[in-house]
Amino acid sequence: MSKASPPLLLVEDGPLTLVSTQMALEHEGYRVVAARHSASALDALAQPVCGLITDIRLPGPFDGWEIAREARARWPDIPVVYVTGEGEEDWAQKGVPGSLILQKPYSAGKLLATVERLIHHEGAAHPEGGRRSRH
Repeated sequence: MSKASPPLLLVEDGPLTLVSTQMALEHEGYRVVAARHSASALDALAQPVCGLITDIRLPGPFDGWEIAREARARWPDIPVVYVTGEGEEDWAQKGVPGSLILQKPYSAGKLLATVERLIHHEGAAHPEGGRRSRH
């Protein structure tokens, strides 16, 4: 996928993290649709997106696990990066196949490398495979 393809969907409830992550992605040439809660994330999935970066714990009726499952129901091959400040223990059971998880806090460089790797299908792993990206 090229950076000119449909936008990435970024779902993050922390306003500072949302803005800094969106700016880093846009600086690298990605178009980004940002959502601060689960309802707006699901609304954003009405349009095609080239990838999903989602926090796991979100305000609203759904969490990041459910948003990723909905994204995969619409686009089975969509790349998914989960970001979390909590533990990764639920990833093996709740994460969608081929996803990666990034532990907060993360650097912009680590996020960009993770997104590039996943979008270009380099090193994507099923959650059960235990592949992780950490700061």
